[in-house]
Amino acid sequence: MSRHDCILQNTLASPLPKLPPRSSKFRKWTRNIREYFMVSEENTDTKFFFRSKASIRAEKQRQFRQCKPYIIHPCSKFRWQHEILMSVLWFSQLLKNPFAAAFYSHTLDGFTKSCWKIVDVTVDTYLCVNVLICFLTGVPKKQTNEVILEPKKIAKHYLSTYFICDLFGVLPINYLLHLLDYEYHFSTYILACCCLLQFIRLKTAIQYFRKTRLFRCTQNAYRIFSLAVTALFIVHWSACYIYIIPKLLSESNGGILFNDSWLNTAKIQPMLTNVTISHRYIQCFLTAFCHIFAAGDGQYPIINWIECYMFSAIMIGGFVLYCYIIATVLEMLVSNGIFDLKYDELMNRIKKYTERNNLSTTVQKRLKLYYKHQYQRHYFKERIIFNSLSEHLRDEIILHDCKRLVEKSMLFKRLSKKSLGLIISCLKREIFLPGDVILNKDKKSIYFVSYGNVAVTLSSGHEYGHCEDGDCFGFVSVFVGVAEDMKIDLAVALELSELYSLDKKDLDRCIIHDEQIYYHFYQYAKERYYTILRRVESTRDCELDHADVLYQLRNGQILEHNSCKRKYIDTKEVNIL
Repeated sequence: MSRHDCILQNTLASPLPKLPPRSSKFRKWTRNIREYFMVSEENTDTKFFFRSKASIRAEKQRQFRQCKPYIIHPCSKFRWQHEILMSVLWFSQLLKNPFAAAFYSHTLDGFTKSCWKIVDVTVDTYLCVNVLICFLTGVPKKQTNEVILEPKKIAKHYLSTYFICDLFGVLPINYLLHLLDYEYHFSTYILACCCLLQFIRLKTAIQYFRKTRLFRCTQNAYRIFSLAVTALFIVHWSACYIYIIPKLLSESNGGILFNDSWLNTAKIQPMLTNVTISHRYIQCFLTAFCHIFAAGDGQYPIINWIECYMFSAIMIGGFVLYCYIIATVLEMLVSNGIFDLKYDELMNRIKKYTERNNLSTTVQKRLKLYYKHQYQRHYFKERIIFNSLSEHLRDEIILHDCKRLVEKSMLFKRLSKKSLGLIISCLKREIFLPGDVILNKDKKSIYFVSYGNVAVTLSSGHEYGHCEDGDCFGFVSVFVGVAEDMKIDLAVALELSELYSLDKKDLDRCIIHDEQIYYHFYQYAKERYYTILRRVESTRDCELDHADVLYQLRNGQILEHNSCKRKYIDTKEVNIL
């Protein structure tokens, strides 16, 4: 591992224009808000879409240049905090709404009723704000690994997915019906029926809850957690609705329950005042649980024919849920579980190896980081799978793996499809941890950066620059005969980087088969050589003028400092001193 002291500017600098030192607080506040809406490393989804700091910076520039200021990036810090808050609110709503519709009582004291209404109105207000936020938030596409930030496409996607359930989940239907002189219990039942659409958001709430820092686990543990939460909410909603439906049926009988209703048998009728709400809910929960998981008919017989249909539907839904849980668990054990167990076994071997050889904590962390990135928590023998494929299928997989590199590299865009396929078939994928030495003066190879950040230093001691996504280095030493001080002395990885190497032997073999490769590579090497010359000369000039005020002003070293306005001292105070 090599330590690199970078003399270049920070690669994660904000693309927003810098403000003068004495800008107003409003301008600084609006700039911070816009920065708050841009992609951030603190969001847990950022690593999936943007694996390097260069790609994060490029995404910030794209959002700044192409999008409106009010567009929120789905990988921003604001979106991450908003999703955590929404998961809590959705869980509370999914628990509160059916419970309030079923067991709400007018006998509550005034203070409790007022607190209930204040909390209800506050949560509904923020859920209304969430509808607006969803129209302004970009859409992440994990299938294609892209982020949509166009307002029309965002609105079209939201209208076709969750808009209806979000809208009916936040409409104040009970207050509107109350203004139309409907009875309160009737409006409560209508609200409970409309809130059924909110149950669609349960999956989203579970996904958002996983983004909290307190919930870090494997994929299988997350799936088991989601199954348990889903089953719990289904039982909760069933317990509430088996109490609501008999109450609705009693309205057709003049507000009196039918004699054969199961509520009469359980002695939890709504008109009884000596029965607590907790007792009613526990009886309903146990009855619903028995019917959902086919643990029996419950403690109380079901006689009313409408209630028989109700409990039959609950049993059918419980059977579907039971089959889904079994199928998911078997899938985890048969397919994904094997690779997870192999990965855990590999990590245990590494742990025992490091303990036996008394390796330092730093080396242990680097080993874990390497294997975590190499296998993505699923261990498999890639070489065996790769060798069993046909040559054509093997080339297709290689092209697919290098798709991102081909799209970002300017050199590959010059080559024909035949030459490009010949080069890519000889590339070797390598992973480097922060501080690893990639290339030195004794090694002649060409490297292409898929993602990451690599600092390149010349033999003269000048730092050439940072090679990021789509960049390449090593051409000048291979194709152009230059002085020793113009060759690469050291190339060090500054962050976790994925590179593709091309050895000189493989390059010579490719040139023999296709002369166009030599022509394009040689032209590119000459361009890089003259670029290095100009950069070295400019670096020398900058070193001479580094103390110049105009130089510091052009590089933003004077703007946006924390200096405050000068405070003048009163003349009386000066005389006293």
